[in-house]
Amino acid sequence: MDAAELWILRALAIRDSPLGRLGLPRIYQKQGLWELAEAVHKEGLRLRPTSAKRLEAYADFLSDAGRVSEAQQQRSSATALRETTSAPRRESD
Repeated sequence: MDAAELWILRALAIRDSPLGRLGLPRIYQKQGLWELAEAVHKEGLRLRPTSAKRLEAYADFLSDAGRVSEAQQQRSSATALRETTSAPRRESD
């Protein structure tokens, strides 16, 4: 386990955050741990299913993994979510 991974895991243990949910999968991808990276994305979406940012990050992951069709579905979901938001606001995640 490298230092960046350890710090992100500690931060997520305290409070779920978009930064942690986006950074940790990247670390796992670089280590070749694609299944772990996907698990982090899925857990983030389970915790915040209406987060367009998380859907987009998962779409990027799927695209990186060569799963283009799934990535397009996630991007479409993120777009639809943004369009159904009643008032523009900053996503706090």
